[in-house]
Amino acid sequence: MLLPQFVLVRFFIPNILAKELVFSWNASEHVALNETYNTIADVGTEAAPFDYFHINSVEKDANGDYLVSFHTHRFQFRIL
Repeated sequence: MLLPQFVLVRFFIPNILAKELVFSWNASEHVALNETYNTIADVGTEAAPFDYFHINSVEKDANGDYLVSFHTHRFQFRIL
């Protein structure tokens, strides 16, 4: 079984009018592959790719932090 050689799971906030990136966060820089509850044994084929980090929702709280919910983890992340 081949493991992914490059993992990029990002969420970003663009300023469309200014054509610039306001905020960007890359999961692979903060969360290890083994922290997902999905396992390579369950998936990892062309028909069922390994879904390491699947973002469900992002919400900005009153402090300006981002609360991010993930399908592949059993908790939310607070991104400062």
